[in-house]
Amino acid sequence: MNILFAKIEIVRLDNMGDFCITNIKSLKNRELYQHKKENNIMFRTIRKKKNEISIDTAKALLQSSRRGVLAVNGDDGYPYAIPINYVYDDDAQKIYFHGARVGHKVDALRACDKVCFTVYGNETIKEEDWAPFVQSVVVFGRCYLAESGARATTLLKRFAMKYYPSEQLVDEEIAHAGKAVQIFEIKVEHLSGKEIQER
Repeated sequence: MNILFAKIEIVRLDNMGDFCITNIKSLKNRELYQHKKENNIMFRTIRKKKNEISIDTAKALLQSSRRGVLAVNGDDGYPYAIPINYVYDDDAQKIYFHGARVGHKVDALRACDKVCFTVYGNETIKEEDWAPFVQSVVVFGRCYLAESGARATTLLKRFAMKYYPSEQLVDEEIAHAGKAVQIFEIKVEHLSGKEIQER
């Protein structure tokens, strides 16, 4: 078993709660800190390359899944993860979801807009029937409240059309509860996917 020992120096970058690991001195498993630079941000690459799925496959799972888990920086630094319904826009590279105007999630997003979003599925049997293969996608990005007005209503309707059987029901629901909810959007900064066998 490889054990990781490290000295980590953390520097606060600004008043928005952004932190950066500036120096990692690892005695073992230095490869764990191989990162991928996107938009001047460093994201880890998948460690076991044999498990990695293509970006197109990952996007397809993101497109087809009905729900995922949103993780935010909650109270007192504790992670707060909640299952949500969502809709993915590949062209805009954004994920949209709706929620109440108040609550733990809203407070957390106001304090820090950095989020992680995870979906999993596409369970298949390839070898042993007791040990299926499962795919998962992890997204890192920034989450914002969508602008109010016509655009927010359009996004809310697009989101609802994924789950409701008819446009009429969507319009009725928006008319009834539209003012009590708001639309959030996650700007995707990095996504990756993998497939593992549960054994």
